[in-house]
Formats: sequence, structure tokens, C-alpha cells
Amino acid sequence: MKEIKSFFKLTLNFLFPPLCPGCEVYLGIKADPARLCPDCAAGLAAVAREHLFRETGRAGLEVLYSLGPYGTEPLTRLIHKIKYEQKDWIVDALIPALRDFLAKARLQDAVDAVVPVPLHPRRLRSRGFNQAELIGRAVGEILGKPVYGDVLKRLKSTRPQMSLAQSQRRKENVKGAFGPAGRTLNPDQRVLLVDDVATTGATLQECGRVLGGMGVKKIIGFALAA
Repeated sequence: MKEIKSFFKLTLNFLFPPLCPGCEVYLGIKADPARLCPDCAAGLAAVAREHLFRETGRAGLEVLYSLGPYGTEPLTRLIHKIKYEQKDWIVDALIPALRDFLAKARLQDAVDAVVPVPLHPRRLRSRGFNQAELIGRAVGEILGKPVYGDVLKRLKSTRPQMSLAQSQRRKENVKGAFGPAGRTLNPDQRVLLVDDVATTGATLQECGRVLGGMGVKKIIGFALAA
């Protein structure tokens, strides 16, 4: 059976040459297409860092973690391919970097559950998946924590945050955009709120405000880039 699987993998790689998700360099006929090339993997490791954004008050985030700053490569390019080219499988290529970063940040002992930022149903139908949920599920699997996609829901179809230049406009854009979806959390549960990008933190802060209103006392944010 192992030999048959290996044969089919080589055949598929011959018909569809595996390229690095980051730079699209040819990886070799035996390569896993859901892996970064050594250069992109090294580049991602170089920008990966603990990025903090502190917010006071029960409704905000205690702290925000991210793999690195938005605009650095290959991180930003990978996010764009997931989000705008519907290449959801690229999340798998990020797992080694996520595993290293989450261990470094010691988040396994800091949270009890993972909650992804929801998409509006209209955008979810258009895209076919919620990238924040895919990232959240990868994070939850690494941390060994449950992932709840039914805690929050998107009430309004807002403009994309990246299309708004000013921080205040981004806050206004997402104000009142989220609400409880049905599942309740224990107030003692420590929640890791997950999104793909958090340049100003406005979306995560608004989701954190809703979670705070539901009684959750400890909310930590995580985004691939911030």
C-alpha cells in the first residue's frame, strides 16, 4: 500500500509539478507541494516574532500575537494567496512556522479554546471558506485546544478593512458588525481569538468587545500578520 501511494504521489507530481507556495520555484518531483522551499521557510522564520498590541479594559485584547509584520515576505504573499486566490491548502504550508511560533509564545498553557473571527455569510459563499477558521483550526490542532466557530457571527457585510487607510475609519467600519452566534463560553475559559491580518487590531478588538459582553474575561488575539 505504501508503494502504491508513493507511486501515485510521484505520478501526480510529474503531471502537476510541485511549486513552492511562496515563490513558485520548482520543489522537485518527490517534494510535498504543501511545503515551502528552504529560502521561503528561512524568510518566514526570519520575520516571525512576538508582536504585542496591548488593550486595556475587559472588552479588549489582553495581548496580540502574530507571526510577523504585515508587508514582510513571504508572509504577506502567502496570506494574499490564501485570501484572494482561494488557495486554502497553503495554510498547511504554514504549520511548521505556526508550531515553532506557538511553542515560543507558550500559548498552549495560556488559552483554553480557539475562536476564529467569522465572515459574513455572503462573503463566505463567495470565497468558499473562512480563512480565519482554517488558521484557527490549524492553531487549535497544534495547541490541542477546541475550536469554536459558532461563538461569534458577522451581523453586517462591511467593507474590507484593508481598503480603509485610517485607523478610526476601520474602527467605525466594524462597530456593531459582530454578535453572539449561540454557543456560550464559560467565563473562566481563556480564549484565543484568531484572524488572518490585524494591522490596526480593530476587528479583533470589536470581536473582543462582544466576547467580553458575553462574560469572557481573558481574550488573547492571534493573527498571521499584524
